[in-house]
Formats: sequence, structure tokens, C-alpha cells
Amino acid sequence: MINLFEQEGIRFQKELFREVKEIKYFKEKLELKLLDFRRNRDKLTFLKSIRVQIDKERIKHRLTCKRDNCQTEKGFSVGYFVIDQELENISITGNATESKGDAFTFEEEMHLNETLNSILEKLSKMDNKLTSMDDANFEIYEEIIELKHHYKLGRKNFYQLAKGKVFDIIIDKGMDSEIAETTFAELFKGVKNFYISL
Repeated sequence: MINLFEQEGIRFQKELFREVKEIKYFKEKLELKLLDFRRNRDKLTFLKSIRVQIDKERIKHRLTCKRDNCQTEKGFSVGYFVIDQELENISITGNATESKGDAFTFEEEMHLNETLNSILEKLSKMDNKLTSMDDANFEIYEEIIELKHHYKLGRKNFYQLAKGKVFDIIIDKGMDSEIAETTFAELFKGVKNFYISL
């Protein structure tokens, strides 16, 4: 279930991308909005939900847009840049991430974001018909993007959830297990006892 801060992040992202193309404007609007939240963990939840929503919107846009130098794509890049700066700032200055042994650090979360984005890129390259992507393929993208909401589970539970999602993708969506293993190898790099076998 989505909490209040995640809902607000989704709503704010839609409002922001109607008009934002420049870093200064995006940063000012975001900083002003962050004043509504007192706790750093609420700010982090809000920012992470915006980032996940940007991922979803970017994938939808890439399926239809074939323009070079696309302004919408530029807006997404600006969004990533500003949000990542705010996430890093809150994590460092506010010490918002709890340093439990199983918890991800900010750097690990950013690395996982990059890894998941890389997986999405690989999948989009495998799909020859990007303009006519069917519902099953889009659900695969959504499953991967959804993982970005679950870093707070900690390492062990996150990787168990991720493994379950990979098996769902293989079984329910019909992805070949060898393709899945090579596609998701980077995500599970360093995780003990991870093998895809049916």
C-alpha cells in the first residue's frame, strides 16, 4: 500500500513535469516542496517515489518518441540529476539512513538504481517492437521499477523479493531462463546462492 508521502511524490512529479525543463526551476520547486516535510525519512520517501515515477514515465515516453534531442528526455535527465542531489544531501547531512547491518547505504541504493536502469535498457533493446509493446512486456518493466520502492526492506529481504520477481517474470511472463540469468546477473552479483533454474 502506498503511503501519504509516496502519493504526494507521484502527484508532485506529474505537476512538475508539465512545465520543468531547466535545473534551476526544478530545484527551486523541489526545495520549496521539501519544506512541507519535517522528518528526513519522509523527505527520502517522497523523493524516492518521484524518482520511481520518473522511471515509469520515461519508459512510456521512450516507447513512443523517436525524436533526436527530445525535450521531454531532457526533462527526465534534469529530474534525475536534481532528485539524486537532494537524496544524497539528505542522506549525508541528515544521517537519514539507519546504519543497521542489513540496511542499504545511500551509495548502494544509487548503484542499485543504476543497475535496475541498465536492466531496463537491456530489456528494451531485446524488444524489437518498442512501439507495439504488449501488456505482458510492460508489466515486466513495472515489476523491475517497483523494486526501487523496496530498499527499506534491507539486503536479505530485498534480494528475496527481487528473486521472486525474476521467477515471476520467467514463469508468468514467459521469459527464457537463460536470457533472464544474463539480464539479471548484475543485480545479483555478490549475492550468495543465486541461480536461476527451473
